[in-house]
Amino acid sequence: MIGRTYGPTTSGKHYLAVSYHQRTARRNPDKSRWAINERCQFELFSFSDDNKLHFPDAAVLVGLFKNCEDTLGCDAERLAKFVAPPSGSTEWHGFPVLSAEFNFTEEFLDYLEGIKLIDRRTRNRLVKCSI
Repeated sequence: MIGRTYGPTTSGKHYLAVSYHQRTARRNPDKSRWAINERCQFELFSFSDDNKLHFPDAAVLVGLFKNCEDTLGCDAERLAKFVAPPSGSTEWHGFPVLSAEFNFTEEFLDYLEGIKLIDRRTRNRLVKCSI
């Protein structure tokens, strides 16, 4: 994958801002594009890592700003998915997604609410996949 590497996070992870996910990339129906710049992508990745926003397992980090208020993707996505590096690589990469990409458990939503990252209204919207 071609892109620019950022990091490390406080836990030692690196982030690869992949070129085909950037807002300047050519439209591709199979690839979402970021509306935020690469530095903000890394900050979101780092925030997700620091807060251990792993879902459904340790190979995926969920990216979101408080109450999903900020648009992250060019198609109005307000969540991000960061995936662990493939074998032989050390760089995670991520992309904006809609809430339908995840089927959040009550336990994970309780955690997000407990750390004040979402409120009850946002939780309901995530459950209904309307973000």
